[in-house]
Amino acid sequence: RHPCCPVFDQVSCHHKRVNYPTRLLSDDESIDWECRPHWRGLIVPVLLLLVLAFAGTWAFVSWGAWFSGPLGSVGRWVILGVGVLIFIVMVLRPFLHWFSSQYVITNRRIIVRSGMLAKSGRVMPLGKINKVSFNVSILGRLLNYGRLDVESASDDNLIIRDVPDVEIVQQRLSRQQEADEDRRRPPQFPASD
Repeated sequence: RHPCCPVFDQVSCHHKRVNYPTRLLSDDESIDWECRPHWRGLIVPVLLLLVLAFAGTWAFVSWGAWFSGPLGSVGRWVILGVGVLIFIVMVLRPFLHWFSSQYVITNRRIIVRSGMLAKSGRVMPLGKINKVSFNVSILGRLLNYGRLDVESASDDNLIIRDVPDVEIVQQRLSRQQEADEDRRRPPQFPASD
C-alpha cells in the first residue's frame, strides 16, 4: 500500500489526473497511471517571478525618480519591455511546458507528451522494453521524484525526468510489462496422450 493512498493500485494522491485523451487509446487499451512532471520544475520559475516583480518594480519606480522628461518615459518602457520578455521566457514558458507535459502508462505502452500549441510525444510499446530502472538524487529523495530509464530492444531508450514517486512508477511499469507479456504469450494447450 502506498502511504498516501488507500489502495496501492490507485493513482498517488500527489498526482492529479491529467486526463490523457481517451480517443488516442486503442479499443482494448486502458490507462494505469498518469501524471505531470514533479512540481519541483516550477521552483526556479516561481523564484524568478518574485525577483522579477521586486526588481522590475524597483527599477521602474527608481528610473522615473532619477530621470525626467523623454529619457524617463522611454527608460520606463524599456524596463517594462525587458521585464515582460524575461517573464515570458523564464517564467511563463517553463510553467506552460510543465502544465502541458504528461507521463502516461497504459496496459500497452508508455506515452510521454508535451506542448500546448505544437505537440511532441514519444511512445514505447511495453513489448519492446528490456529493462526499467530509476535514479533518485539526494534532492529527489527529499522531494520524492527521480528519473526513469527505460531500455528497449531497439537501442531507442527512453529517459523520463522529474517523475513523481518514481519507485512506485517503476513497479507499476514492471507489472504492466509482465501482464503484457502474459497477454501476448500464445495459449498453452495440455499435451494429449
